[in-house]
Amino acid sequence: MIPVPTGVRVWLATGYTDMRKGFASLALQVQEILHRDPLSGHLFCFRGRRGNLLKVIWHDGQGACLFSKRLERGRVLWPSSADGVVAISPAQQERSAPLLAALEAWLREQRSRLSSAASVAKPIDYLLRRWDRFARFIDDGRICLSNNAAERALRGFALGRRSWLFAGSERGADRAAVMATLIMTAKLNDVDPQAWLADVLARIAEHPAHRLSDLLPWNWSVHARSVASPQAA
Repeated sequence: MIPVPTGVRVWLATGYTDMRKGFASLALQVQEILHRDPLSGHLFCFRGRRGNLLKVIWHDGQGACLFSKRLERGRVLWPSSADGVVAISPAQQERSAPLLAALEAWLREQRSRLSSAASVAKPIDYLLRRWDRFARFIDDGRICLSNNAAERALRGFALGRRSWLFAGSERGADRAAVMATLIMTAKLNDVDPQAWLADVLARIAEHPAHRLSDLLPWNWSVHARSVASPQAA
């Protein structure tokens, strides 16, 4: 754990950063892109493309520090900003926890005054039974406060629910689910699903079996750039 002094701010560089960069390169990015002083004593955080690697640079007054953390599971949730940088105060978590505790106490008090037949009792009971999971975002920064992203991902299926009821057969429904999984995986890796699938289907028959991982969405984007560069030259 980084012993962050009082008054230190945490700056998040939104978007993706090349995780091969060391302190000097990241400090230069802080100066040129974030327009901040990397030696100011504040923390500057960067996330890699795949989302499982995080780097933090910090000057503690005595020297330059570079911290890195790789997640074994899941991805680091990262905010988006038109300015390319987001500031997070160290006090935000301290402020959120009391507010959350007060909300729980208020909900339990209100629920004790309601009968089981009250229309609002059911949603309150639903939340209170899952309170530990709801409040987990306080301790785990990978968890989003809302499920808006998941709701947006399901919107397409919700709009076409009548079509999805008639896949022709159970086998057809399985294949439709596979295609939906491939498309959403590409989107999660910021890859154009149509371009990726068209390229993979055109090359997979002659692609070496021991290099099939090259065609995965998170590797394909890197491969696409490396192939495009000589042609552009």
